[in-house]
Amino acid sequence: MFCSHCGRINAPHALYCVHDGYPLNQQDTNGCLHVGSHPYCNECGVKINHPAARYCVECGRSLEIYVPSATQSVQHTYFDLELVRKTLPGLLLSIGVLLGIGQIFMILLKRIGDSDLFRHFPLPIYQQMTDSLNVLDISLFVHLTSIFMTITNDGFSQQISFLSIGMVYMVFLAAFALMAGGCLIKWLNPLIEEWKGALLVAAGYAAFLGIITPLAGVTNIEANQAQRSFDFNMVSAVINGLFIGFIFSYAGMILRKGALKEKMRLLVHQRALYYGTFVFIKGCGIMLLLSFILTAQYELPEELEEQWEPTGSLNYMNVAFVFRMAAYLFNLGLFNSVVINNSNLEEKTTYSFLPGISLDQEMMDQVLFIPPDFFASSEIIIIVVTAVLFIWIGRSLVISGQQSIMKTIVMYSVIFAVIMTFFSVNVSLNQVTQVQHTNQAFQDELSHFAGFEMIRTFFMSMIYAAITAFIGALTRKLF
Repeated sequence: MFCSHCGRINAPHALYCVHDGYPLNQQDTNGCLHVGSHPYCNECGVKINHPAARYCVECGRSLEIYVPSATQSVQHTYFDLELVRKTLPGLLLSIGVLLGIGQIFMILLKRIGDSDLFRHFPLPIYQQMTDSLNVLDISLFVHLTSIFMTITNDGFSQQISFLSIGMVYMVFLAAFALMAGGCLIKWLNPLIEEWKGALLVAAGYAAFLGIITPLAGVTNIEANQAQRSFDFNMVSAVINGLFIGFIFSYAGMILRKGALKEKMRLLVHQRALYYGTFVFIKGCGIMLLLSFILTAQYELPEELEEQWEPTGSLNYMNVAFVFRMAAYLFNLGLFNSVVINNSNLEEKTTYSFLPGISLDQEMMDQVLFIPPDFFASSEIIIIVVTAVLFIWIGRSLVISGQQSIMKTIVMYSVIFAVIMTFFSVNVSLNQVTQVQHTNQAFQDELSHFAGFEMIRTFFMSMIYAAITAFIGALTRKLF
């Protein structure tokens, strides 16, 4: 049996094409009659060149097919107790896996006594605080929750607000837990509407993070002759829980596609959400591989080796660095710019693959700890790989005979831009430090930002995704 959508051969008993998942049996008398809807004959696989052909020129098979209507292909799911019952096992599994992973990670941290090794897991806390950490703290760190740190002694008090902390590598722990829950939901309920199930999982997940936030944090730890403490921002925990919970539980469900591809042929928002999520996850995987390769080849500059101890280079090239570089490679491949800005600078410094460094080379090295020569030999490769990935996704995004191509592309580009912006902002270092001397008002406030700006990232990601999707759609029409 041949697929009438792509022309590939399949086993006689196959219900869906092994190449693109297209249904092989299209007869349905309750649908509507279509002529010339597919480019290949289902019987012999020959390409149909005439758009209005009713019979195959090679074998004579009828090309008149019945395509089911959207109301018959989609199972309607309502936000009711039944949907809650279907998603609850996946939610509980995600929370259980998260707490289990958090416990393992916490034990690992507490067993590391050497401060140099501790830096392999860069957390915005001091070494002395690790003994007071619990699994709830790790669970909130995993979701990039903002924290407030306070340092006090007899002479001054200092508060640091970490709006984002750059620990993007820890998100993979949450991703694993949520994708496991999503796979369970899809396995138990193959016909569930994935985005609705993911919404309920995200709501429950965010509620869980909001509840544990007041129970987490560390208070009054004596370190370096000062009292240190930190707590988490509940608003950040809830928002991040909603976003991360939805994206990765949805990703877990689409791993078990089932009837999803058939529904996506009919529903524009399903296609846009599917491919917007898919290109982000696929892009992260590719950039992570490139980051590992580049990090293995990179040699630390001599001036940095002289400043640091012999273990400094090991600290510089750790797992957190590799994951963070993957996020930077992804953004730079989209022609986004790294921004460095703090209260001591008259102008902010930017770096991208096109214009290079706008102002200060030394600032780029010392503040961001990402020297531009790290990318020097790979800029073209990253640009080409990113473009090929997005054009390929653009080819898959549109289907033969689709009427709403521009609507699909716009929705897809916006969804991808939202996902990309969220994680790009969280990989950035963004903090405000306030210093107060005893019995005096705040005398100094220092702000520091190094990473990707929200508005710039959103529009660069959206424009890039839209243009490459349109190019991909054109190439699909040409060949």
